[in-house]
Order: sequence, then structure tokens, then C-alpha cells
Amino acid sequence: MMTQFFDMVLMQFIQEANEESCDYVVREMEDFLKTDMPNANVVRAYLLQPKCNTRLKTKEQLIAMDKMLEFAEISFRTSCDLLRYRMMRDAGIVRSMDEFLELLN
Repeated sequence: MMTQFFDMVLMQFIQEANEESCDYVVREMEDFLKTDMPNANVVRAYLLQPKCNTRLKTKEQLIAMDKMLEFAEISFRTSCDLLRYRMMRDAGIVRSMDEFLELLN
């Protein structure tokens, strides 16, 4: 019973992460391409299944993947910073996020 619950929660997190990632890519592509922006649903479909046929031009595919990699870099960096903060807080080096941010700058 608990396993089913955790599986459902995990699937929900995965779905939300997919949506957040796709939303980021679409917004960034809109900013970059302006009026040449392809249909957002076509971009989302491509991101979820990049090996399938797509109506995106090669240039649009490259931009979409570049923006997806950018999002992954931001997410990884944020995770690393949160881990650093926790370790420094636990070691007594910083007492607050503000102190931690002061050290970064």
C-alpha cells in the first residue's frame, strides 16, 4: 500500500518537473525567437519525445535543446548551492541564508 502511494507521489513529481522544464524552455524560446516562435505545444511534444518526428525546424530543435540544457544547469547549480548552505549551516559557518549569500558574493 505504501509503495503505491510513493509511486503515485513520485509520478506526480516527475510530471510537475516535466511541466516546469517545458514551461521554462517555451518562455525562453519566446524571448529569443519573438515572432518566429513555433507553436508551444509542438515544442513541448518535441521536448518530451525528441527522437520522434517533429514539425520543428532544425534551428528550433537546437534552441529548444540548448534552453533545456540551460534549465538543467540552473537546477543543478541551485541544488549544489542548497547543499553547500546546509553543510555550512550544520558546521556553524553560517546561521542564515543571508549570511551564506554574503559569502557567495
